[in-house]
Amino acid sequence: MENNDVHVECLDRETTLSLCGAVLLYGTSQGNKYFASIHGVNVDKDGRVALEAGVQATVEGLTSMFECLLPEKEKECDFVPETILSFGVNHLAWWCPPRTRRAWFDCKKLGKKTAEVPYPGLVFIAKQRCLYVFAVKGNGRPKPETELYQAPVFNVGTEGGVCLGNSIPPEGFSIKSVGEWETVFFDSRFTHPDGHIESRLVLWKGGVYSFWEKMLAGEMSEFPEEVLVTTKRTVSEIITSITR
Repeated sequence: MENNDVHVECLDRETTLSLCGAVLLYGTSQGNKYFASIHGVNVDKDGRVALEAGVQATVEGLTSMFECLLPEKEKECDFVPETILSFGVNHLAWWCPPRTRRAWFDCKKLGKKTAEVPYPGLVFIAKQRCLYVFAVKGNGRPKPETELYQAPVFNVGTEGGVCLGNSIPPEGFSIKSVGEWETVFFDSRFTHPDGHIESRLVLWKGGVYSFWEKMLAGEMSEFPEEVLVTTKRTVSEIITSITR
């Protein structure tokens, strides 16, 4: 390694960082088991680098390292509101209580329409740049064992994945990004029910289009929870399956 490889000039052009350690990651060919070691480094006058004996990485040590690498704005401590269900380095899950919101439609069978409609409680999960949404019954904060239902809206697949279209999802998973993720979902135009699950979006005799026609016409003051289609899975099961 050349001498100029052991120094990095920061974007502020005023700070220079020097190589001070290394992390080595070992894994099986199947990619199902990993081991990490932390090493000090020695750099000689010619810029050659030699690794010192390593020690096993710990969760605490790796967490501290990643915290050091976070941008300053993400190091701020956030108050965790009641709506947050789960969060980690690769995901954020939260709950929206039942409420009335504006819905936007732009599809062949319903045309271009918008109206204030009642939504059931919703559980969102953001992972990487993907968003998932499910429905939940009741007004109370969901528990790990609470049953989840298919979100009764367009643009959502069988596994809860939201078709974001041209929407640009926010970067990262900080608690402060919840509002941005919700804007991506609620301000999007509902264009189509996922074709292969159209008949299972809601338990409604006239089908999903008839259901939403009545919703957009203002014929329901509250969302009728009896039309929700169960996923036969709990909050804990779905969050685990998406984030593992």
